Amino acid sequence: MARCDGFSLHGDWHSLLGWVCSLAVHFQFQAAMAALVLAGWFVLEGRHWLAGMAAALVLVNLVPVWPLLTPYTKLPPSLSTLSATQPPLRIMSINIWEYNPRPEAVFKAISANNPDVVVLIEAEDNWKPRLKASPVLARYRYRLQHPDYQMAVYSRYPLSEPRLIKSITHFRRYRPDEAGQAVVSHYSGIRLLIAAVTVTVDGTPLSLVALHPPSPISPGRYDTALNYFNHVAGLKDSLYPNQVVVGDFNTSSQSWFFKRFVAFMNLRDTQRMAGGGWQPSWPTMCPLLYITLDHALMSPAVTLIQRQTGPFTGSDHLPVTVDVALTPKPVPESPAP
Repeated sequence: MARCDGFSLHGDWHSLLGWVCSLAVHFQFQAAMAALVLAGWFVLEGRHWLAGMAAALVLVNLVPVWPLLTPYTKLPPSLSTLSATQPPLRIMSINIWEYNPRPEAVFKAISANNPDVVVLIEAEDNWKPRLKASPVLARYRYRLQHPDYQMAVYSRYPLSEPRLIKSITHFRRYRPDEAGQAVVSHYSGIRLLIAAVTVTVDGTPLSLVALHPPSPISPGRYDTALNYFNHVAGLKDSLYPNQVVVGDFNTSSQSWFFKRFVAFMNLRDTQRMAGGGWQPSWPTMCPLLYITLDHALMSPAVTLIQRQTGPFTGSDHLPVTVDVALTPKPVPESPAP
């Protein structure tokens, strides 16, 4: 994978506290609600100074996520206001989950939403026969699939300039030494894949990028996730003005490196533009811990019509579906006679 010289994410993950804090930021809404309950309990107990401290924790955790919780006041443009030269495009991204016990629910959701482009994440070996035999996916003429799957793109519009960037990245595993300091015990490997393809909609090219970085469940994997986004940033100069980046990012909208990546790529987070308030996507098995791990980002050239999550597909992630309109490709002027 090629790295981007103008963009670099790094951190000192030898500090266990730093890694834990980087995970805790994903659950700020839950922390705010827990602090609110504590504040109420302290008030009832007459412990007002503790209630004040809990109230401060509510504010500290709620302020960063407030833009995600409140409905957008300015509604996105409706289909009727869009020019005929901007046909709406529906893109659906689903982490179908390798261990999904209800695979039929995935195809039912695709059929019900009727997207123009479908991006499947975690399309592992056990999904191969199901994907090949699916009458729903047979409706899509154009496809992009890695030989070992993992990611797949199905489209009603022509696909070109495919780039399936795969690597085996090594990350560190730590153990404490005799002095209690973290030292590298060994290195392990993880498959990484970035899928980029051009979707041509009525002559207008759209750069579609699908991502699935590793989950940051250890300091080493977090470091690998940072390097993954460094490599994705290397695609910036090769993309068309119309850009949509989707997938299971394994990080929430509050993450510092997610925000920095979005800013560097000059993209917009549709979660903050959707008009419907908070739209978390994971984990479906425990709604109390819901956070926004699945994303749809787009460049300023793309107009968001609507964004939605769901329905439940048996996966631990909810699908994310966006309706967008592209900025038409400029028509060259005829030379003067």
